[in-house]
Amino acid sequence: MQKYLQKWRTYFLYGGFVSFFINLLALTFTVYMLLIFDRVLTSYSVPTLVVITCLAAAATIVGVALDIVRNRLLVRLGIQIDLDLSQKVFQSMMRQISRLPGSQASAGLRDVSALRQYCSGSAIFSYFDLPMTPICILLIFVLHPYLGIVSIAGG
Repeated sequence: MQKYLQKWRTYFLYGGFVSFFINLLALTFTVYMLLIFDRVLTSYSVPTLVVITCLAAAATIVGVALDIVRNRLLVRLGIQIDLDLSQKVFQSMMRQISRLPGSQASAGLRDVSALRQYCSGSAIFSYFDLPMTPICILLIFVLHPYLGIVSIAGG
């Protein structure tokens, strides 16, 4: 299994790299609202509002594009897992078919399918998003310590 994990490592590294930027861009609306309250409402500047809104829209579009890239990357990981393991598991099952009851004969392929679905599904995103949690909590503490305490208690 170490050989396969080494082979799939690049998918996980790129997925984590892209997830870092997705999580940074998820803060777009928070920063947008802070800038609106700080810059626009105090100065009544419509050009500032237009620029900030265009930047927020661009950041949102980039975030969506990166999310699509991450989804496709992890779907390719699932396909690679299926290609790497299905044939070997199937051959192993065929060698052992005489010893296994009929209902358990396809358990290996079901396991490969479950692994493929897990890696190409949305459940794996939480592992990529987990390292950003301390950074977000730190940013919340920068805004106000009480907000940071509430976010830690909520977490």
